[in-house]
Amino acid sequence: MGTWHKTEFRGVRYRKHPTRKHGVKFDRYFVIRYQRDGKRKEEGLGWGSDGWSAEKAALTLAELKNAYKTGEGPTRLKEKRQIAKERKSKDTRDQITFGKVFTESYYPQAQADKDPQSYKREKSLFKKWINPVLSAETKKSLCVADAAFVGICKRSNNAGGSPGASAPAPRSATRRG
Repeated sequence: MGTWHKTEFRGVRYRKHPTRKHGVKFDRYFVIRYQRDGKRKEEGLGWGSDGWSAEKAALTLAELKNAYKTGEGPTRLKEKRQIAKERKSKDTRDQITFGKVFTESYYPQAQADKDPQSYKREKSLFKKWINPVLSAETKKSLCVADAAFVGICKRSNNAGGSPGASAPAPRSATRRG
């Protein structure tokens, strides 16, 4: 493994990699140590070649200690990483567009489950009416989809589509409360 070396900052230490170098010095793996509820905790931060330094580790430790004292924010690195992971997954889920869902999920499943005439018709309807209005809409903005749906019906009727061919407005667009 390697021996641990102290730094000038309390609660921060490192070990040297046996072979890998970062510049002239051996690469260092930084760790923070602190006590929580009477037990000694030790959490690894990362390598010096990944941008970690003793100063940065000390700042991170100070943030965690401050969060513990004030009761605001994550008090352990594990919690901090979990929050960042959840935020990232939420952001990626919110960025999925309606067009992407149709082309990558719905349409391939329709091809597997439905008659060829049905899924070809759905694709043509999507290309002509739905895609121009909703393809770039994300999950967050799809609450506006009811209004967009009504807009599609109006466009269809104004373009010469038969009034009976358009579907009725969804319940949420007609009923308030």
